[in-house]
Amino acid sequence: MRPREAIAKLAAYFRSFAESNDPPSGHGSVYLDLALSKKGVCRHRAFAFLVTAQSLGVPTRVIANEAHAWVEIYDAKLWRRIDLGGAAPTANVTSGSAAFERAPDVAASQQIPPRGVGRSAHAWARDGDLSPAPASDDRPRSVLSVAVGSAEAHRGQPLRVRGEVHAAGEPCPHVGIDLWLRSASTPGGFLLGRLATGDDGVFSDEIVVSAEAPLGEYDLVARTPGDGRCGAGMSD
Repeated sequence: MRPREAIAKLAAYFRSFAESNDPPSGHGSVYLDLALSKKGVCRHRAFAFLVTAQSLGVPTRVIANEAHAWVEIYDAKLWRRIDLGGAAPTANVTSGSAAFERAPDVAASQQIPPRGVGRSAHAWARDGDLSPAPASDDRPRSVLSVAVGSAEAHRGQPLRVRGEVHAAGEPCPHVGIDLWLRSASTPGGFLLGRLATGDDGVFSDEIVVSAEAPLGEYDLVARTPGDGRCGAGMSD
């Protein structure tokens, strides 16, 4: 099946979802529960589409604002928007199949290729910067802990990540966290995703592992640039 045909079938499938906020269940997997129940609002459709498309090797990302969520796919030149519907009825957005019929490849956006598209693990390693905080940083160093929900990660599947950030014995709220995968063959590491801490200095979420990630054994490393009070830091 040609990529365009596969994407069209995926878009039609996820647009057919019944709008519902009821949590699906029955399969022991957030992804399978959503994809097979065929119900959910925009954010549910976008997440399930993302995982499915990435498992086919199609670079995909989710874009969201306070009112709506949709997906964009990368066609080797541009990011192209696909609206799967399911927006809240009060939101000032266009949803449903009518928008897609008017513009099947809506809103070509950034011409910047996604990390990992057409790039080797060695290129990712060169992009990595897992060096410790510079000695000139006079802020108290951030101390990070990080753990994963499973010892095995699968490409195109979500990986549960949780951790904490403290500096000088106090939590670091609302600081950005870069999560990197590092192995003996990629000592510089490559970026898995980005999160942020809450009021209590804790970060916890699921990140979809890129379909382009090379197979192998990795260490998960969390790093933060800190903020005005908390200095830069990196997990052990």
